[in-house]
Amino acid sequence: MRGFIFGILLFWWGGAGGQNAVQDSMAVCMQKITEVSGDSLRLAYSDRLAEWIGKLGVGEYDATQGIKYLGYKPCRNAKAELFSWSIPLSKGAAYYNYFLFEDKKKSVLLKSLPGDETGVPPYLFYDFWAFDSNKREYFVLLGWGETTKINRKAILIAEFTPSGKVNFNRRLLKRGNSRSAAMSFEYGKGMSMMLKQDKNGKRIIFDHLSPGEEKYEGAWMFYGPDGTVNAFELKKGEWQWKEKLKDRELVN
Repeated sequence: MRGFIFGILLFWWGGAGGQNAVQDSMAVCMQKITEVSGDSLRLAYSDRLAEWIGKLGVGEYDATQGIKYLGYKPCRNAKAELFSWSIPLSKGAAYYNYFLFEDKKKSVLLKSLPGDETGVPPYLFYDFWAFDSNKREYFVLLGWGETTKINRKAILIAEFTPSGKVNFNRRLLKRGNSRSAAMSFEYGKGMSMMLKQDKNGKRIIFDHLSPGEEKYEGAWMFYGPDGTVNAFELKKGEWQWKEKLKDRELVN
């Protein structure tokens, strides 16, 4: 019976047209995700929500009439937008991140399910922006996730291809002689961590994490900000490590 009712709803929504109707249908999907029980229905409504987002053009979503529980972030320097949401499942949370580009061929849904081994990063992304390296466009992605014991945040370097794929293999984060395409942070459930871009998008600023006591070294559930702040700074197409920023640098 549930499958029959779901099918009727999709048929009814599918007949709607126009920007307002699309956003209204997105809101209905999100409402259903919060109301229904069972993993299969929540996933089905989440997939349908992603389909509705794909019907939007960049700039058409009315953020002043935002949808509760749906994250939205326009890119500061590229014609792209991010829609993100999570859903609780029996074995953990699923993370949905829809990157909508003006060039629809580049638009892509990144969906991470508990226990998923597809290689999709297990994060709910909340910010992204573009930068150039060797005349190619890349994006910095900032994400958040959690397990039963720890919170997680991450910096990832992504390349969105014209065929709708995402590459996470460009090592443009540089610290000394080490290069990486990503950096992750793990810390206690009761803690909060700053991870953001500066106002010009030229630095990635983040709290330095350390254990509350030396005996907890390596036990991430006891880690939290220690009062110092580090960064990656964009120079010649690479993000270079900068340690212990001063107060004056934090506001520039």
